[in-house]
Amino acid sequence: MAGFGGGILVSQSSTLPDFIKLWNYNDPAATEKKFRDLIEPAKHSGDASYYLELLTQVARAQGLQDKFTDAHATLDEVQMQLRDDLKTARVRYLLERGRVFTSSNQPEKAKPLFLQAWELASAANETKYAADALHMVAIIEPLPADKIKWNEKALQYIEAHPEERRWLDAVYNNLGEACLLMKDYQSALACFQRVVELDKERGREPWIYSLKDISKCQRLLGRTNEAMAVIQPVYDDLKKKQESDGWISGELAECLLAQGKKADAKALFKEAYAAFQEDDYLIKHESEHVNLIKKQAEED
Repeated sequence: MAGFGGGILVSQSSTLPDFIKLWNYNDPAATEKKFRDLIEPAKHSGDASYYLELLTQVARAQGLQDKFTDAHATLDEVQMQLRDDLKTARVRYLLERGRVFTSSNQPEKAKPLFLQAWELASAANETKYAADALHMVAIIEPLPADKIKWNEKALQYIEAHPEERRWLDAVYNNLGEACLLMKDYQSALACFQRVVELDKERGREPWIYSLKDISKCQRLLGRTNEAMAVIQPVYDDLKKKQESDGWISGELAECLLAQGKKADAKALFKEAYAAFQEDDYLIKHESEHVNLIKKQAEED
């Protein structure tokens, strides 16, 4: 087959790794480096789809580092080499271009890309990318009611394609967040409880942030004692490990405040703010919440 730089390439794709297994979403810089180490072998493998799909993930890693110009440049390279027969590469290109726009606060540019990815992936029976596209549309919709609509559509799609059950955690979590925005606390609670059930079904410890969200819903429903029963053990377990988490400390503080224990709550709000100060991502992307915690920590 003709190579990307001319000439005939001998396929070596069978010796190339499954690059998805190299992802570490907590360290996109290291992930980008791993992917870059594969670019030259992939480029000369004769497997155009592998090479272009790899580049889409380089772009995703760049986007997660807020290197948006670099990410778009990488995706421009992909776009120039796409062909009609490279359907999976095209779907992944659309998804990652949309994600870069999403991360750079341009959801209006992202939505048509995700919709196109959804249409192409569903038509090609690329179920995992179809589910991904649906869940991304739900994330970027500005109105909570529309977020709920698209998350419910994603759940219906997963129900029809049970091989994609791995998406249930993300979709139920996002649906719960949308219900919270609608102040439908009972529905939100049911969603977060479902995420915990999924963890248990898979033999995993419940995600502490799902437990935090369950506590929040119980508290907002006026069930402070039930909320405390959920969040206090999570906080205590972190303390035993000599760890701190601003979201957990903050939720416990809210519960204490709801019980009228202002002094205890203030101490935990201070603890939460200190933890948030060590997280550059939260300071940049969750500044409103961080500032609210700061205000509560400073109130007399």
